[in-house]
Amino acid sequence: PLARPRGADTVPAMRWLVLLVLVCGAAWWWYGEPDYGGFGSLSPHRHAPDPPVQEALETPRVVRKGDYTIHLTHRFALRALVLSAKTYSLDRESALAPVDLALGWGKMSNPAPLRMLEIPQRGRFYRWRYENRPPMPEHEITASSANMHMSPADREVERALRQLRRGDVIE
Repeated sequence: PLARPRGADTVPAMRWLVLLVLVCGAAWWWYGEPDYGGFGSLSPHRHAPDPPVQEALETPRVVRKGDYTIHLTHRFALRALVLSAKTYSLDRESALAPVDLALGWGKMSNPAPLRMLEIPQRGRFYRWRYENRPPMPEHEITASSANMHMSPADREVERALRQLRRGDVIE
């Protein structure tokens, strides 16, 4: 039998370990916690006081987008503050919804309580958290905010969605 150098069996294992660490680090960077930034400089005039409005369409429509069939059954309108924005391009859903927006209206568009909240997005969900006490009752936070998967009608709308940042007001 040929003599093998001491530790020769650990070289391939070490390469796999390094590769695993690099992949995990890249995944954390890609899907990890966003930069919170806060709402310290947000103008109180950017308030979006009203909740979203949803009304049934008299005549529902069906549209195709790539491999997806979308049944349009309601009209939806809102004015909201962008609490957080996240773009996606690698997951299957990104062909339909390349941007997720965490949006706030009513009390969740008021800069005072927002300064006490962190609002990260990850894995197509948004979260909110605070230190010590909530700046408002938790049921008001959930009733006045939502994570919305945005499905743009065309490339121009998609470009506009990708440029949205925390603190922008949309309609």
